[in-house]
Amino acid sequence: MMEEHCLLPLDALHAIIARTADCHKILSTDTDFDTVPGLQRINPAKI
Repeated sequence: MMEEHCLLPLDALHAIIARTADCHKILSTDTDFDTVPGLQRINPAKI
């Protein structure tokens, strides 16, 4: 996941945990999550 989507180790871990938990949304300002298919990033500034 790290190399495939150019994620830092902790970002990759969060993405893997989200997928494992069948969670399709993540609250983050980190645009790197936008590269992960099936994971929708929600910017907390827009809530």
